Amino acid sequence: MVDSYNKRHIAEVVWHDLSDDSKEISSHEVIEFLPTLKQSIGYVVSTDNDECLILSTEVIPWSSIIEWQEFEVH
Repeated sequence: MVDSYNKRHIAEVVWHDLSDDSKEISSHEVIEFLPTLKQSIGYVVSTDNDECLILSTEVIPWSSIIEWQEFEVH
């Protein structure tokens, strides 16, 4: 965990959001569904799991991440 080093890290993450909160999607529409490209920034809470990157602003599945950068805050 990042906080154990007493240093805060901020991550900028570019990722595909596969959910669409605006409406229900039927199974035949899923084939045509394109993911939304998103960019999130937040403090890194945890990278110590196989399922997701946890930021203070989002929980992002590793499989959805296109790229990410981590920055140390002094």
